[in-house]
Order: sequence, then structure tokens, then C-alpha cells
Amino acid sequence: MSNYKLPPRQKMINLLYVILIAMLAINISGDVIDGFITAHKDMKSNVEALKAYNEVLEKQLAAGSDAAMAQKAVQIKKELLAIDERIARLETVVQTTAQESSFNQSIDVDDDLSAVKEIMLQQQNASALKADIEKFKEECLPLATHEASRKIIEDLLNTDPHENGKTWEEAHFANLPVIGCKMMMSKIRKDLWLALNEAMRCAAGQVKINDSILRPQEDVPELDNNLLKALLAHLEKQSLKEQPQSKIVKDKDGRVKILVMTENQAPLFAHYENLLNVTLVSEDPTQLTVSLSNGSIRKEGNHYVAIPNGKSQTATLTVRNGRQVLTEHEYQVLPLPVPTPSLIYTAPNGKQREYRSSVPLSRTEIQSISRIKLHMDGGVDTKETVAGFDLMLIKNGHKTVEMAHADGAVLTPEMKKILGNTVKGDKLIFTNISVKGSHTPARQTVSVNVIPM
Repeated sequence: MSNYKLPPRQKMINLLYVILIAMLAINISGDVIDGFITAHKDMKSNVEALKAYNEVLEKQLAAGSDAAMAQKAVQIKKELLAIDERIARLETVVQTTAQESSFNQSIDVDDDLSAVKEIMLQQQNASALKADIEKFKEECLPLATHEASRKIIEDLLNTDPHENGKTWEEAHFANLPVIGCKMMMSKIRKDLWLALNEAMRCAAGQVKINDSILRPQEDVPELDNNLLKALLAHLEKQSLKEQPQSKIVKDKDGRVKILVMTENQAPLFAHYENLLNVTLVSEDPTQLTVSLSNGSIRKEGNHYVAIPNGKSQTATLTVRNGRQVLTEHEYQVLPLPVPTPSLIYTAPNGKQREYRSSVPLSRTEIQSISRIKLHMDGGVDTKETVAGFDLMLIKNGHKTVEMAHADGAVLTPEMKKILGNTVKGDKLIFTNISVKGSHTPARQTVSVNVIPM
């Protein structure tokens, strides 16, 4: 029997099974891919608008009395342009790597999941990018003389580990397809230009012009039409089709009374706190209101938080001045991706590991399983937790079934006892895993099948 060889037909069948399993493993929703593409394009457009605005601020600083501050701003801008180029090169490398590893280099590789992991994480390019961001942040902060501006820059360029223990690199690039990496690069680039914009506005004494915060009227300074002139000219050159989210209202003398810009970070996810940037400039901001159809929206810090209710595939953001509708923007609403579970167990070396499926575990490792952990593979943190799950053990040969239920993510003593009865040949399944978030209804995620050895 040791010399037995599979016939060609069986080899082909086995190969097809391997290919099918691989395709199922890396399958990514077309809606998610479309969402990444839309967000990538929108944020690239945002960056170009920010660059135009920053040129206005740069000219104002150059015309001011503080030559040292103006020179510092020019130097920081050069450093940001260099980071821009490095990000563009990394995007190209990721794309090229994905194409070279594909069966056919002419096919679309937007959904490839291996290239981002290899280039950004394994080759530590994400860590190098993080270092660039931290250095750039330290360069920007001295220009920001107001505490509110410093806080904005700190938040935009925050590289601290994620609250769930993930590093900045993992939180931004783990489990992302190629197009998701491009979208994330565009977001990082946008945040860098926003930070420079905030620093330059603060240095130019214009920190209240574009702060996206509705203030009481007595705190609102007179609008600086000279500063806005170049920005408005840039916006007015765009066609309505290209800039549907911009609105300019002037009085009879041609002075700007209201400027509204809504930044499209489409698509929005249902039952999720989506961050939106809405810039409002007005002589009387107390008259401005922002609403969202098929959902709710609230002001939080320097952003608006939009939460679609999932009852419609679209949600419309509306900005009003009293009863007058200034601008409307329709967002596509996608179902929120469901987090995938893993089991936390202790390896023979004493370190905690995560088990997803398909790898045999020893009896000792199975008995060390302690809880279920959730992962978001689409780059969206749903902030959901495990509300409950069932453990099912099907004994080999006896056809008997042992079951237990837990409320939460931690195994109960009864479940621990069941794990102690598990031997090779049994079927051990963590199933009916229910997840719940502050805005999401309770829903189930996939089961985890453990292979005892």
C-alpha cells in the first residue's frame, strides 16, 4: 500500500477541492470591495481639496510677519510630500506583489489578501509608516499654539495600540485585501493633510474658520473673506457633478454667509457609528442643523457620528439653515460585516494562542480553551461582544451528544467538564455564537469546529 499512487483523475479531483476551499477561504463580499473602492476615490478627492486649501494658508503665512513660522510650515509640507511619495510606492508594491502571485496577471487582484500582509506587516513597512507619522506629528505640534488644535492633531495622527490589544499596524493592515489597503493608505494620507491644515490654520490665526464645531454666536469671529477667497474659487471651479457635497451661500454684497462641505466616506454601515466630516462656516451657526434619514446623527468632537438603522440601502445627510436646505448627500448603506470567532487556548510552551479551525489540537490544549474572541476581517471594528454560545460534543461511535450553554464569551465549569471528556475521533463544535453591540441587534456568527487529536 505504501507504493500506491492516486490515478490522474483522483489527483485532479483533489486539486479542485483544494482550489475550492482556498476560494471559499478568501471570498470577500462584492459589496465590501465596492465600498472600499468608493471610499478610496472619495478620500483621494478630499486630499486634493485639502492641498488647495493649504496653499492658501501657506501664502498667508508667507505674507505675515513671522518668517520663521512660515519657513517651518514650508519644511513640514516638504516632509509630508515625501511621505506621500512613500505611501504611493507602497501601494504600487502591494499591487505588483498581488499580481505576480496570481494565476493570471491580467485578472483583478483587488480582493487578494496575502500581498498586504506580506508587504505591510511581514516586511514591517507598516511600522516604518507609523514612525513617519509619529515624526510628522512632532513636527506639526509646535505650530499649534491652541490646545484644541493640538488635540485635533493628536487624534488624527494617533498611533497608540488599539483598545483590544492590537498594534497600530495590525489595526490598520491586518486581514485587508489590496483595495482595502489602498483605501487605508488614502485615509492615512487624508489625516496627514488634515493635521497639516490644522497646524497651519493655527499658525495663521485662523483656527476657528474651519473647525466643524457649532459654537454659540458670541464665540464666532467675523469670517475672513480674504482667506476663503482662494478656497471658494477652487470649489466654484468644480462642476456640480464633481462637488455635490459643497454649498456656498452669499449675501447681496457677495460676502460669504455660509459654507458647507460634507466629506463622503461612503459607504456607511448599518447599526454602526460611522464618522463623517461636515465643515460648517456661518455668521450664525446656531441656525445650522444636520440630520440623517433612515438613521440618526449626532455631533461628537470634530466629527459627526452617523448611525443608519439598516431599514434602507441609502441614507441622506441634510444640512439646513433654519428651514432652508443647504445641501443633501446620499450615502450607500451596507450590512455591517459579522465578526469571526476564535478560541483562546494555552499552547505547550505556556503562551496563549488563537484557534479558528482545521488544525488538530491535543487533549491538553483542548482542555485549556478558556473563551471566545471576536475578530473583524474587513477593517471595521463593530465593537460587538459575545452574548452567548453553545458547546456540543458528539462522541465517536456512541452517537451520544453532550451540550452546554454560556452567557458571554467565557466557558462555564460544565463546558470545562465536557472538554475533559473529549478524545480523538469526537466532534467538538462551538456553535450558536451570538454577538451583540451597543447599536447592533443580536446576531449569530460562524461556528468553530475543533479537531481533537
